Amino acid sequence: MTDNEDHEGTFSPDGWGVYHHWLEPVEDVHGYMYGPFPSYDIAKAIKDNTECGCDVALVPLMFPKGVVMMAGIDGVEAIKALRQLMPDPPPMHPVVPDRVH
Repeated sequence: MTDNEDHEGTFSPDGWGVYHHWLEPVEDVHGYMYGPFPSYDIAKAIKDNTECGCDVALVPLMFPKGVVMMAGIDGVEAIKALRQLMPDPPPMHPVVPDRVH
C-alpha cells in the first residue's frame, strides 16, 4: 500500500514508519520504529538507505482522531533537496548501539 493506492473500504495512512526487527531481542524488545514520516516516498527512501543488518519494513500508521502530521512534504522534492544539501549523506538510520544490530 502506498499513499496513492485507492483501496475500497480502507483508509489512507496518516503517516509511515520504518520498523527495524532485531535478530536478537534486547530485554524482550524485538525492534524499534523510526518515524513517523508524512509520506510513503520519504519512508521508503529511508528504508532503502539503511545499512543495518535488521529486517526492515514499512508500516502504515493511523493516528487517533484529531491527530495529524504537522508537515506536508513532497517526497521526491524532499529527497532532491537533501541530496543538494548533503551530496554524500551519512547513512539514513538512527544511531543504535552496535550490540543490537
